[in-house]
Amino acid sequence: MATNLLKLFCDVSSKKLVKSPFDSSSYTLPSFFNGDKIPVEMQLLLPNDRGGLSSQYKPVTEAVNVELGLVDVAQSPTERAAVTMDIKYKMWSAEIITGGTNWNVGDTATVTTTTSVNPATVKITGATGGVVNAVEILDEGIITTTGAHPATGVTTTKLVYANASSTGLTLRIEWATIHTGYLDLSVSAFNTYMGSDLSKETSFEARAYNIAGGTAYEETIFQTTATVKADGFK
Repeated sequence: MATNLLKLFCDVSSKKLVKSPFDSSSYTLPSFFNGDKIPVEMQLLLPNDRGGLSSQYKPVTEAVNVELGLVDVAQSPTERAAVTMDIKYKMWSAEIITGGTNWNVGDTATVTTTTSVNPATVKITGATGGVVNAVEILDEGIITTTGAHPATGVTTTKLVYANASSTGLTLRIEWATIHTGYLDLSVSAFNTYMGSDLSKETSFEARAYNIAGGTAYEETIFQTTATVKADGFK
């Protein structure tokens, strides 16, 4: 179990970290500690060109490759810790295509995928005569590939239900790309870099490169200051 997952949201247009997909306020990184191996989850965001205070961003849905790392502050910077992130996907939105039969408000359904690490689920918030007319995302889930999205919608399986005959709910799903990995500050080279210093200022950076199916490129998508502190346990 990851005891302290570092969840990051990056506004790639403004090249800054923000607090959430619904809050464009700048996010301040916590201090890092020498010797730690930090689980990181990052989501790339684009400005929502259709506006709205409740939906300031839209997700990046392409399989963008991302490298994340700590770089020392010097005339010729050197990477001190870096990770190439794994690409996964979370459910961003769900719209009803077919409302199915025999559903009740309060029921939950699992979105059917073949590559789920953690299955996405929705809660039925509206139903008339057993036909679903409103859902909300209960768990965004995590999947490794989105697969084909048929015009008839992604199927679901009842999870918690009042009527065992409930069936047939299909959804139009938008999957948002996320990036996961471990930033390793436990390597001996990083310990050597820290030396006897109690803390050091570093540059925390992320680069995106080589969009699948597009023109190869590499771009720094954000850069900010980060503090690394000495670990007292030896």
